[in-house]
Amino acid sequence: MLSLVVPVYKNEENLDRLLAVLVDLNAEFPEELEQVKTNFQKYELLDEVRFLAGWFRDTLPQAPIECLAIIRLDGDMYESTYIALTSLYPKLSPGGFVIVDDYGALPNCRAAIDDYRKANDITAPILEIDWTGVYWKKK
Repeated sequence: MLSLVVPVYKNEENLDRLLAVLVDLNAEFPEELEQVKTNFQKYELLDEVRFLAGWFRDTLPQAPIECLAIIRLDGDMYESTYIALTSLYPKLSPGGFVIVDDYGALPNCRAAIDDYRKANDITAPILEIDWTGVYWKKK
């Protein structure tokens, strides 16, 4: 597993480059940290990203993150999804978004999302992206 801590850009030029890198990463499904770094370097963003290599349970609870605008989850399993939410959602700014890849495809992922939202009284509507992806906006 690899967690990425990506700064939020106020400069549209950097944001466009960052989005291109994230699309590139997703398209290539890199498994090795060096491949991920190479993809970021292609867009001259390597110095602007922190990599946290390791399992979510070992990296996210103590991750050096103060504030987030977007959380994009692709944890697949109940534990990894729940740990990611527990670690990151309190740092999500009001008006920020949570994007979840496997809500519609993996029952354990859906259960973790539903359990976390219920335990934390999150009532924002869950909106579909496609047959498996969903998102919501933090109030």
